Amino acid sequence: MNRIYNYISNWVLLLFTIWMILYAYDKNNKFLKKLNLYYLNILILYGYLGYLFIHIFVKKTQYDWVIIPGLLIHYLPMYVYQNLNIKPNNDSLYVFLFVFLCYLCFIHDVLDTNMTQIYFEDKQPMKYTDWTAIWTSLTD
Repeated sequence: MNRIYNYISNWVLLLFTIWMILYAYDKNNKFLKKLNLYYLNILILYGYLGYLFIHIFVKKTQYDWVIIPGLLIHYLPMYVYQNLNIKPNNDSLYVFLFVFLCYLCFIHDVLDTNMTQIYFEDKQPMKYTDWTAIWTSLTD
């Protein structure tokens, strides 16, 4: 079953939203320097491109126009980091490893599945109606 928290992109985008709120509030916040999402931003951008490549060219999946907002959403964090000239630091790798390991533990222990199952075997949302069904299922 597709749920919004099944995908690591959504975990990273939530962290990015928190980061943006903190950045808007106080650019010199010490916590912001520790919460460097640089490598996570790279993961979701290139991971999504690889995911699309496999689904479109290998599995011959037909997507609706919703692929365009998906591309923009996955590109946005990297774009912001590039425009703000934020580079990776020592904490970037630690944040990446911590979030990625938490995600792997979550899908293994809570969902009792793995990344291959989620990204390549489960039915993927391909149309606008598929995404609205996922969003409305959040209220269930």
